[in-house]
Amino acid sequence: MEYFLRDAGCLLPNTQNDYNARMDRAVALCRKLSIQIQITLSQEQFLDQDGRWIEPMAAQLQGFNNVLVHLHTRDNLPFGNNSYTATVFRQLRRFSDLCPSLKGICVHPDLISHYDIWRELSSPRYYIAIEVLDGNALFGHRKRHIETLLNNYAYFDLVLDTAHIMETQAMGEPSLSQYASLFRSRIREIQVSHNGNYYQRMPESFTTAHSLFAVAGNSEETIRVIKDLDDINVVIEGVIPPGPDGEQLLEQELSILQDQQQLPPNNARQYG
Repeated sequence: MEYFLRDAGCLLPNTQNDYNARMDRAVALCRKLSIQIQITLSQEQFLDQDGRWIEPMAAQLQGFNNVLVHLHTRDNLPFGNNSYTATVFRQLRRFSDLCPSLKGICVHPDLISHYDIWRELSSPRYYIAIEVLDGNALFGHRKRHIETLLNNYAYFDLVLDTAHIMETQAMGEPSLSQYASLFRSRIREIQVSHNGNYYQRMPESFTTAHSLFAVAGNSEETIRVIKDLDDINVVIEGVIPPGPDGEQLLEQELSILQDQQQLPPNNARQYG
């Protein structure tokens, strides 16, 4: 089992959104806590036809034993049978050559217009996995959607997202434990956070659907599933506030997920 930090949740002062600065903070936190990293790649990188992000990124990630990629794109730039996706695949192959520690790629199924072409990117060096999405998604948030994709495309594995599943469970979809039981053989990754915004001492404009269990509590089912699945990549996806308080919360989150520290449900300790 490996623990990872998702770069996208690492906030900067004043919640500014600078990709490189956010990556720098995520890399520094991962190195300090001796955990691995999941990086976000999107059209921000791929629309550069020359892929000038590849070599600097691979160099920055040297020393990590395991790296995961979380793919995003705009709705009007779907991953499918188009020149944009050909560029994406070409750049990801180049990145995997320069970053041999790449172990997995996660993609949202509602951002894919043609599923069959993903066979071209498949490799024994890393997995490609679709993510269970939240209730706002047009596709990928229902058990039947996941079943259809996994049955039809053997080269896809599965990523469970605990916050998304908390939300869709209220819509009549399976719980986290039920998803783990139904798709056990295909699950390679679990992205962990509590659904909703439990950060009380953040700017009023701040919103998120991914809170740390160290802030929100209610981690018991997630810990049970992690233990049961055992050989899985665990990605911390809850928001890490800026400054030393955020670092301390991340340390607590890691301890909780490793079941070294238990917090009661509806834990009263909020960020601040």
